[in-house]
Amino acid sequence: MGARLMNTTEDPCQSLKIPLATSLSTLQVNLIACNRTIGNFSHITNIRLKYLSLPGTIPTELVNLRFLEEIDLSCNYLNGTLPEKWAYMQHLNKIGLTSNRLTGEIPTEWGSFNNLSGLCLDENRLHGTIPKELGYLVQLTTLILSGNRFSGNFPRSLGNLKNLSDFRISDNNFAGTIPEFIGGWTCLQRLEMHSSGLEGPIPHSLFGLGNLSDLRISDMNGPKFKFPNLSNKNIKYVVLRNLNMSGSIPTEIWEMSNLHVLDLTFNKLEGKISSTEVHPNFIFLSDNMLTGDIPDSFRTSQGSYMYVPKLRAWIP
Repeated sequence: MGARLMNTTEDPCQSLKIPLATSLSTLQVNLIACNRTIGNFSHITNIRLKYLSLPGTIPTELVNLRFLEEIDLSCNYLNGTLPEKWAYMQHLNKIGLTSNRLTGEIPTEWGSFNNLSGLCLDENRLHGTIPKELGYLVQLTTLILSGNRFSGNFPRSLGNLKNLSDFRISDNNFAGTIPEFIGGWTCLQRLEMHSSGLEGPIPHSLFGLGNLSDLRISDMNGPKFKFPNLSNKNIKYVVLRNLNMSGSIPTEIWEMSNLHVLDLTFNKLEGKISSTEVHPNFIFLSDNMLTGDIPDSFRTSQGSYMYVPKLRAWIP
């Protein structure tokens, strides 16, 4: 694949790590580790080759490394399609192929991974629909598909992914409304849907997820819906931008002590801002239909910028 080993006098499989010729910035990132020993033989378990400008296609021969647990080839120049035969690697628990030039669809065979916990395919040129077989990957905690050309509706089988904590699908061409089953992913901590192609409104169950700390949804068509009840008081990032959201901003959102960023720009929010205490460090309210003056509590907060029809002001 073009990655070169460093000169070494020791047996790399005895040291359990094969040193790579790489830059200082990636020295701690890349490795080929041999952490499975059976008899007199050490077996490769981890291949991490990131930021190395590797060309060509992904080698299907990696399937011969039967104890492989991690493949991370992110941030290279790899092209071609996702190897179907990788599905035979039953010890594999992480696949990282972020920021390459991969094309084609997600193989349906990939639904047979027994131990896969992380699948990162973002920033490629993948297309097609999401196969229903991905719903069999019940060990998944991370599923990142952003920055591709995926289309169609999400299969209901994805509702089985109860262990997901990180789900990102921005910048795609999906169809239909946001699936209701996301409200059942109780382990979810980060949800990101910018320009995903999905339509609103957002299911109310989603705002009740108790572990959600990072919620970012923007640029979504659909009918008007009222500002949701954010029952999760531990959330840190709330971005609900350009969603055709209406109604007034509830007072309690300003008093959420863990909230760091609040972005409600390009909606149809109305009424005055009433607040006695403000906790978000960065507040963005441009292009709504808010009226009245900026409360004094905003002037003493660390908020960033807000806009109302009669007033523009930087908040110190």
